[in-house]
Amino acid sequence: MALSPNEQTIASGGDDGKVRLLDVDTTTVITNWTGHTRIVYASCWSADGERVVSGNWDGTARICDVNSGTTTMRGHTDWVNGAVFLPDGEHIITGSLDNSLRLWNIQSGAQIGEEWRDENGAVLVWSMALSPNGKTVASGGGRDDCSVRLWDVETRKVISKWRGHTDVVCALGWNADSERVASGSWDGTARVWDVNRGKTI
Repeated sequence: MALSPNEQTIASGGDDGKVRLLDVDTTTVITNWTGHTRIVYASCWSADGERVVSGNWDGTARICDVNSGTTTMRGHTDWVNGAVFLPDGEHIITGSLDNSLRLWNIQSGAQIGEEWRDENGAVLVWSMALSPNGKTVASGGGRDDCSVRLWDVETRKVISKWRGHTDVVCALGWNADSERVASGSWDGTARVWDVNRGKTI
């Protein structure tokens, strides 16, 4: 679920593969987007409120233009659990249980460069969040490695890894100045991390 930048519309993914837009004031469904074949696990609005990216357990990400059509990104081989728009509005990053993050061109639907992988081990991506300054992606792991990782958007490398959760990290969020990350986990805890120190507050 994601709230539009103007706070008037909610994008909600369902287990029927649909992305629904709902009016915040009336709670009525404005439109239904179809195309995914499994559960829609992730959604994110572009900064201009014109597009929504959705991540699906069918291994795809889809860009839906509020006023026109859709573009599908194919390449992941497992559930796509995270998707974020970069500040330029022309690219997205997706994260998957196939142990990778990927960068995409939203106009062509083409993957840019190789997939992003942690050189020190597998990265099951259960959640993602982009810092407000657009420089860093946080990803949440699970199963054998429930760490929170920070990725440098420019170099596409892991720059920090924080351990503490004992189960899937299912939710992530940044504060406004990009100095704190909040994480929520299936272990029943929420943590707030100091980005510079890599420690919980």
